[in-house]
Amino acid sequence: MIGEPTWKRAIKSARQQVTGILRRDRIADAGSLSTHAEAGGEQPTSAIKTGLNDLPLEISHMVMDQLDDIRDFHSLRVVSRDIRNVVDSSPATAGFYTAAKEGRSLAEDIHNAMYPKKGLSNVTANYSHTNGQAGLPVSADEYTEALGPTLRYLHPADRSKVVKDVRRLTKPATSIANIAKHVDVNDVIPLARDALKIFGANKLDNEATRVAAARALVRLGDRMDNTPSLEKEGDSLSDKYFNLIDKKPALANVMDAVRADEDNRPAPTHTANGNVMEELRGRFTGALNDKTISAQQRMKIVGPVATSIREEIDTRRAELVNRLREPPGRG
Repeated sequence: MIGEPTWKRAIKSARQQVTGILRRDRIADAGSLSTHAEAGGEQPTSAIKTGLNDLPLEISHMVMDQLDDIRDFHSLRVVSRDIRNVVDSSPATAGFYTAAKEGRSLAEDIHNAMYPKKGLSNVTANYSHTNGQAGLPVSADEYTEALGPTLRYLHPADRSKVVKDVRRLTKPATSIANIAKHVDVNDVIPLARDALKIFGANKLDNEATRVAAARALVRLGDRMDNTPSLEKEGDSLSDKYFNLIDKKPALANVMDAVRADEDNRPAPTHTANGNVMEELRGRFTGALNDKTISAQQRMKIVGPVATSIREEIDTRRAELVNRLREPPGRG
């Protein structure tokens, strides 16, 4: 079901895998695992002695990859009692829990303070004032580039509003690319359709718009490749893309160049050290309260803060995953 959050599907799949493991091991009452877990009940102590290590690697990765806020975290804990014990006893749990909780709060504060109350517009989203003088307007593309990484941690209604604002823009290609990695799974296909339409347009103001649409397609395509529920619609869009390439072979060169650029982008080098979220909040608050800087300068400060929220949560999650996958008795 496309409308079901990915993390819920991951948890459901994990429960099914746990049940299968129990059955193979001939543990009594295996069929009650999902029912008890759903209700938050206790599970047999003999079940899953090594926690996530007994799950197929791709399943445990799928579950952990979706842990971005506290709701997801608690959903993992009720898969089974043994998994809950493994999670709760890991020293890495506190780091992830803190990052997820504080990161979500900070992302919401950034969005509420910085995102235009009337939404994005085609030319200017807001005017800033520096020392009483009107500053340059902030474009929709600048907003989505800076604030895009916060989308994943916002209330669904706020995420939906941003996507609708972007799709209403006269020239949405760059903004679609900016938010592609951070939108709900439900928005991936509609945005990909929009990007494909722009990418294949006969007349554009400039080729930079086509390149931006290609970048959006690459990023959204990665989301489709990693989301089983989007496989059917993704295949349909893929067919349309290749039909377009057959008619306009030169577009393949544009796409190849963009894909190579995306593949060659350096991976984040974020290192969790101390209370990162506290330091990030301080940078955000300082920029927000500094009346001597322009809106563009403020965005240049807040944008990296938003990116670092995601990187900190990713880093802390990776630490937790690594600890959960260690052989029993280690660490």
